[in-house]
Amino acid sequence: MHSRKRKLRLPSPALVIACLALAVSLGESAYAVTSLPRASVGTKQLKSDAVVASKVANGAIGASQLHGNAVSSSKVADGSLHASDFAAGELPAGPPGPQGPQGPQGVQGLRGFQGIQGPQGNPGPKGDTGPAGPSDAYSIATNGISGLPLPQDDSVRTVAALTIPKAGYYVVLGKTLSSGEDDDIETSCSLDGDNSSAFSRAFNSGNVSLESSGLLSAGTTLLMRCQQFGESDSAKVWYTRITAIRVGSLNGAG
Repeated sequence: MHSRKRKLRLPSPALVIACLALAVSLGESAYAVTSLPRASVGTKQLKSDAVVASKVANGAIGASQLHGNAVSSSKVADGSLHASDFAAGELPAGPPGPQGPQGPQGVQGLRGFQGIQGPQGNPGPKGDTGPAGPSDAYSIATNGISGLPLPQDDSVRTVAALTIPKAGYYVVLGKTLSSGEDDDIETSCSLDGDNSSAFSRAFNSGNVSLESSGLLSAGTTLLMRCQQFGESDSAKVWYTRITAIRVGSLNGAG
């Protein structure tokens, strides 16, 4: 049995022309895709989810390849961006957080140097005058024109007594007049209190003056006492007086 060889038929002129037109058309489309003008693709030219990560090479798209407002919120999947994907200052600051706990106290610093002494200030205004101090005075007078005889046996006789009603500092004065007919008569007197005493003598006729000061208690009795030396029956004291003046304070009381 003999095999029959199949003859190949040449393409028709119409088929050849159609193939050439298809080749030219495909070449022009490829050229148009690879030579798009800058920023010519925007939101309107992209379908939703048309550009996925697998279709874009890392670092292939920059700001110059994107039309203004080309990437809107609807083009970005929720949760796909992180803070590191934004430039500094683009994200608004969040609300302030709660105050943290107080830190431990630091160590005490070194003591500073003492400053220089400042200038002396001006004198202050004169103060108001204080209230007047106490000035009570108490006095007693005895042995007027008749006089009071003194004992002949040299014993002491109280010739005047003054009781102080208020406690305080006092200046005490005592005075009497002594007299006698004998030239050898000597009269001696003293003025005594709690913390006050004085002593004075007068020969024959003369004034006996006593003065003392001190702190006296309320109810203190000041006593003026006299005695004679010479055993005369004519020795007397006349016009005896004790005066006590209360003062605010005493300097060098005695």
